Amino acid sequence: MPRVADHKKRPIVEGRISIDVRVWARKGLLRPGQMFHTSWSRGDESAGEIEVVPNDAVVLLFCWRASGGKWRSVEQRVPLTWTTCNLGGARPWFRCTQKAGDGQCCGRRVAKLYAGDSHLFACRRCRGLAYESQRESPLNRSIR
Repeated sequence: MPRVADHKKRPIVEGRISIDVRVWARKGLLRPGQMFHTSWSRGDESAGEIEVVPNDAVVLLFCWRASGGKWRSVEQRVPLTWTTCNLGGARPWFRCTQKAGDGQCCGRRVAKLYAGDSHLFACRRCRGLAYESQRESPLNRSIR
């Protein structure tokens, strides 16, 4: 039961700024060397934009600032890996590059990366995020 309580304390992924490699693949944006832009907003105001350069990895080029701080240019290289699908084709994945306390990269294969307090994108586990459904009581989860 402690795990349920732990999930209730963690922030949730819903509503967080994220990037999804599956969406980019469906749109045909992961062709090597083809640069593209993606952006997000809060309400009617633009909140950020990323320039993406895919190859064996995607290079995310963006500006970031801490609350009230100076803007900084950031370049984050996120490796891509592909798995073959049973009915043909291939599925792309990000490899999380967040460094743990021991200096090792997380390396998890994930479809989505989330922005956080630091200036880099990382997987849900590294960000310490939970899903909204994990906050529901067992009774409400079974009803849904």
